[in-house]
Amino acid sequence: MANSNLLLTILAVDKASGTLSKIGSKMGGLSKLAGPLAGAFSAAAVVKFGKDSIASFENTAKSAGNLQRQIGGSVEDASRLGHAFRMSGVDANTAGVGMRNLSKHLASNDKAAKSLGIAFRDTEGKVKPMNELLPKVADKFKNMPNGAEKTALAMKLFGRNGLSMLPFLNKGAAGIKALAAESDKMGTTIGGKELEAVKNITIQKRKMGEAVKGLQITIGKALYPIITKITEYFTSRFIPAFENAVKWIKENKDKLLPLQKAFE
Repeated sequence: MANSNLLLTILAVDKASGTLSKIGSKMGGLSKLAGPLAGAFSAAAVVKFGKDSIASFENTAKSAGNLQRQIGGSVEDASRLGHAFRMSGVDANTAGVGMRNLSKHLASNDKAAKSLGIAFRDTEGKVKPMNELLPKVADKFKNMPNGAEKTALAMKLFGRNGLSMLPFLNKGAAGIKALAAESDKMGTTIGGKELEAVKNITIQKRKMGEAVKGLQITIGKALYPIITKITEYFTSRFIPAFENAVKWIKENKDKLLPLQKAFE
């Protein structure tokens, strides 16, 4: 995906540079500006691509972290699973809600969970990690014929997002495994170190925001008495003046009639 974006950016820059050169050649003496303008455009495009790349990295890492908290296991496994969701057309929010609902059903050992026919508890009676169970659940759905029964089970296990989860579930364990491997090849897998780096920069951004806010509060405290005095000064002078003007107008309406006629 990143390589695709970079290619599109390069093509856009190249096209713009060529256009600027043509315009410059037709404008005689201004042709010398074509090069610098194209360079500036190229620099702006590169800067934008850089910013978009950082945002993409941060968003993907945060999404992997959120999913990892819900399914357990490693950040890498959650990141790979996130890639599998995206490639199946399932957004992060839909996947997250669906996984939470599935976890509740498995933990409560209810009728819907039992209908899967999967041993989802270990020897100690604890629910196994979701990254281990989910491929087995997916195989169950893959082998079910499409129809009301399959849709109803998906809705029971994954909640109202069950229908949206079916494109992912229908891939089965082998399809999910293939997409997980694809995540590594495409460079979309996020590791624990990357997630910690994003967490750290997020904390630093918050601290920076609070520091700026603290500076603003300090300046505000210093300026407040001055603004208060200025406000009090104008209030004490202007309000009485306005009140006197209103009073005079009310008492001298007849004297204002000639002025009214002048505007008619």
